[in-house]
Amino acid sequence: MNVIHVEIQMVPTEVNLTVAIGIRKEVRKFLKKKFGNNKHYWEERVDGHSCVFQHGVNIVMVLDNESGEVDMQDIVHECVHVTWFLSDMVDLKIDSNSQETQAYYVDYLFGKILDLNKKK
Repeated sequence: MNVIHVEIQMVPTEVNLTVAIGIRKEVRKFLKKKFGNNKHYWEERVDGHSCVFQHGVNIVMVLDNESGEVDMQDIVHECVHVTWFLSDMVDLKIDSNSQETQAYYVDYLFGKILDLNKKK
């Protein structure tokens, strides 16, 4: 299985972010092995390009590299989605009056994912 992955603790919360980089079919296998559920569950969630979704108390980010590369714009885009999921899960206030919180998380996540992407 050719999936690069990392677990990122969303400090100071208890929420964990799983980032998986790979081709869809392999990412689905990895997620099924890691979290369980059936094949169709993962096919519904990992059905196209890069995506983010909540799975229980976790957030999962899938970065598609079907083309052999992960687009940096996709990483930033998905990091923003992660902040909104986190906001909903732990009642973290993210709005125009608290932009710095969101900016911190996007910066933190982008750096962690860039480091992971360099290791591939």
